[in-house]
Amino acid sequence: MKYATTTQTKVGNKEEGKFAITDGHITFNGKLITGNRYAIPWWNGRTKDNFIQKGAKPAITRFVPGREGTGWTD
Repeated sequence: MKYATTTQTKVGNKEEGKFAITDGHITFNGKLITGNRYAIPWWNGRTKDNFIQKGAKPAITRFVPGREGTGWTD
């Protein structure tokens, strides 16, 4: 089954192109848009200082009350 949704983009009075979602794929002017993948770490609930020193990565799921920054509350 083929589903499609199209959105026209404009800059001023000039038409730039069409975004569409067809069968779950995002396209622009009929070409598939591809990008990067990000390895998002899931937080396991532990906060140790050596974890921060080892190079903690930002994680949207991490919340540490009273602490902010990479490895704490991001």
